Amino acid sequence: MTNTTEVVIYQIKADKVSDYLNISKATDNFLSMRKGFVSRRLTQDSKDKSVFLDIIEWDTLEDAEGAAQAIQQEPSMMALFSLTEKLISFGHYHNYR
Repeated sequence: MTNTTEVVIYQIKADKVSDYLNISKATDNFLSMRKGFVSRRLTQDSKDKSVFLDIIEWDTLEDAEGAAQAIQQEPSMMALFSLTEKLISFGHYHNYR
């Protein structure tokens, strides 16, 4: 059972949405190599195709926070940030029950 769920909602630049598929695969590869990574589920808004919801499961909050810091320093992830229009929401959650 996982301990921490990371939820990120963000908007990709409208003219870059089609480019995002390859970037999201690179993100999968990066995250899967991080300590404590369990899974990633990426969904796209049904009306605004430029908005994405990322749900990432981690063993611990420390693992999630470490990956969040590492991704900002990772050269291969700079393409992701260059496609991002804005960060809408970012948070870490624990099971309530």
